[in-house]
Amino acid sequence: MLNRLSLRYDFLPALVPDGVFGERTLEAVMLFQRELHPPVTGVVDRETWQAILDEWLDLERELADPRQIRAFPPSAKVQAGSSHNYLLPVQAMFQSLSHVLDGLEPESIDGIHDAASVRNTQWLGGLIVLAASDSELRKGETFQEFRARTASAVTGDQPLYAFHVPFFDLQKMEFTERSRLVRL
Repeated sequence: MLNRLSLRYDFLPALVPDGVFGERTLEAVMLFQRELHPPVTGVVDRETWQAILDEWLDLERELADPRQIRAFPPSAKVQAGSSHNYLLPVQAMFQSLSHVLDGLEPESIDGIHDAASVRNTQWLGGLIVLAASDSELRKGETFQEFRARTASAVTGDQPLYAFHVPFFDLQKMEFTERSRLVRL
């Protein structure tokens, strides 16, 4: 743990975990106590251990990748017309976002995956791209062609904007008939 804490605190030496409480470990404990948890005794008593653990847990939370949130249980089969309680928070999110994102429809929060819920799910399942403010999708243009065209059109001082591409086929990585650019 002290070795990992050396990533955050320059005063702690990087240790090689070897299972031995040797001179380098003693030095790290004393430095930890001096800077973060006095008095300096070199002894890892219950309070020192708890202080090291608390600092380590805080660091791990800071460095950890964000946890994914699963909206639906792994066994869920959400189909048009189905009704499930776990659709309620998703529908509430759609309802809230419909006030600020052009393209999402307001929908009732009733747990039924109705036509509006299906369209919102398809819309939100699109793609986010960066492009110049005057960017547009051209009929029949592939995603690779769009990326090449918009990348070559950007100058060094031109601002880029985030666009949502609803109804983008993420599996095939291509636009569909309903795809369009919606500036965020």
